[in-house]
Amino acid sequence: MSDLANKIAGLSPEKRALLVRKLKAQQAAANVFPLSFAQERLWLLDRMSPGNPFYNITTALEIRGAPDLAALRTTLDEIDRRHESLRTTFLEIDGEPMQRIAQPAGAPFGV
Repeated sequence: MSDLANKIAGLSPEKRALLVRKLKAQQAAANVFPLSFAQERLWLLDRMSPGNPFYNITTALEIRGAPDLAALRTTLDEIDRRHESLRTTFLEIDGEPMQRIAQPAGAPFGV
């Protein structure tokens, strides 16, 4: 790890700026942040082919027997609380892609 830190420290300020993104105070206050490089890739793919779900992974589960609906709801709400990526949406501000992370609101749940 110290080798990596030394390599980064040896970079020019311009090259270091490419590695580190600074948050503007107003962005942080609005809960809006720059995209990660992986998120930028997904955003660009969607711009090239809008609505194409090629990066989605879907699955279906069959529950046999009487499910414990309260436990299932609690579990889904905890997943929503713990995983910001499931609450993240992309938007553009002045032509620049950004992300907004919503507050946990509980997973949609219907029977």
